Amino acid sequence: MGLRSCSPSVGHSPHAALAPLHHPRVVGGEDAVPHSWPWQISLQYSNRGEWYHTCGGTLIATNWVLTAAHCISSTMTYRVVLGKQVLSDEDEPGSVAVGVERIIVHENWDSHNDIALIKLAEKVQESDTIQVACLPPAGQILRRNYPCYVTGWGRLWTNGPLADVLQQALLPVVDYETCSQWNWWGSYVRSSMMCAGGDGVISSCNGDSGGPLNCPFEGGWEVAGIVSFGSAQRCNMLRKPTVFTRVSAYIDWINEVGAACSAPTEGLPLPSAGARCHVPSLLSLAEYEAQLKMQREGQRVSSMIKAQVLSWSPLVWLLSRGEWGAGTCGCGWGCRGLQGPHVTQWSRLRLQLWGAGVGSMSLAPRGSRLCWWYGRHGLGSGWGPVREPLSPRGALRDVIDP
Repeated sequence: MGLRSCSPSVGHSPHAALAPLHHPRVVGGEDAVPHSWPWQISLQYSNRGEWYHTCGGTLIATNWVLTAAHCISSTMTYRVVLGKQVLSDEDEPGSVAVGVERIIVHENWDSHNDIALIKLAEKVQESDTIQVACLPPAGQILRRNYPCYVTGWGRLWTNGPLADVLQQALLPVVDYETCSQWNWWGSYVRSSMMCAGGDGVISSCNGDSGGPLNCPFEGGWEVAGIVSFGSAQRCNMLRKPTVFTRVSAYIDWINEVGAACSAPTEGLPLPSAGARCHVPSLLSLAEYEAQLKMQREGQRVSSMIKAQVLSWSPLVWLLSRGEWGAGTCGCGWGCRGLQGPHVTQWSRLRLQLWGAGVGSMSLAPRGSRLCWWYGRHGLGSGWGPVREPLSPRGALRDVIDP
C-alpha cells in the first residue's frame, strides 16, 4: 500500500474543520495527580497575540501528537503545550510550548474518522512531566465496563468554565452493541468508535475533545480512544456516553502518515525508558540471531536479522536500521523500515530489541503494537548469543512469526 500524502502546512491544510455532529464535551471528575498523565497535551490557538486552550491530545512520539480532526481549522495558528497541570501557570516547571510543523487530518473525515496527527516543529525531550503514550494493538476491542479514565481541561459542567487544573474521571467502557441501540446513540456510532460513561453523572465536556481515553493494561496505560463527541443537550446525559475515536482502528493509518511525513533518515523516535512503562534498569547486552517472517501483499517472506537484545525490559521496543531504509519502531508504532523493493530477498538488518519474547510475536510492518508485557513474554528457550556471521542458511535459534 502506498503512503498517503500529507498536508503541506498548518495554514494550508485542504481539510477545513467541519462542524461536529454533536458538541464534544470532564464533568464530575477530580483534579489529576500532577503529571500522572504525562502524554496529555493542550492544543492551543492564537488570537490577537494570546493563546487559548481549545482541545486535548496525546503525545505518541517525541514529535507527533494525536488529536481529533474536528479540533482543527485551516484558518487557525496552533501550538502544543506539554507537561501541563495548571493551564493558567505560564511558567509551570516541566512544561514546554512547541510550534506546529504540519497537521494531517484523516482524508475521510466528516462526522466519522475523527482523527488527526500533528507534527511538532521540534522534538521534545521526555522527562518526569512529558512522556510518550502507549497505543493499543490494531483491532483491539475492550470489554464492557472496562475501567478507563478520560482526562482534560474541558468544561466542569454544561456551559460552565474550562478547568484550570487537569481533570480525570473514571468512564467504564460501553460495548458497541449497547451504545448503538436506538435509545443510546443508535446509528451515530460506528464500529470505528468506542463509547464510555453514560451514567448521567460523569462525562467529558467541551474542551476535552481530542484528548485521551486512558485504559490500564497489565501495570501500564494505553490510550484507547480520542474524545470525539457527546450530547448536544448537556454533557452528562443519561445513556449518551462520550463517544471516542477508537485508536486501535487507526493504527495502520497512524503508521502510514508517520512514514510519509518523516524524512527518510528521521523515522519515529524510540521511546525512552520512562515511568509510564515501569522499565527496570539495564542489566546486560548480548547479540542474538533470529528470523523475521513478514506478510506482504498476501505472500509470506523471510528476512534474516541480527538483533541486539537488552534483556532487562518487560516491554519490547525496536529500533531498526538496514538496507530497506531507516526507521524506528516504538511502543505503539508498527515496524516501519522493514519493507522495501527487495522484500523477497535475503537481507541483513540491524535491530535493537528491548526485551525478547516466547511464542508468537507480531513484528510485521502492519501497525502491530510493539509493547509486550513481561507477564506474557520472557526470554524464551532457543535464544542464544551469536558469534558467527549471519547466513541465509544459518541455524535459527528462534522464529518470530506474525
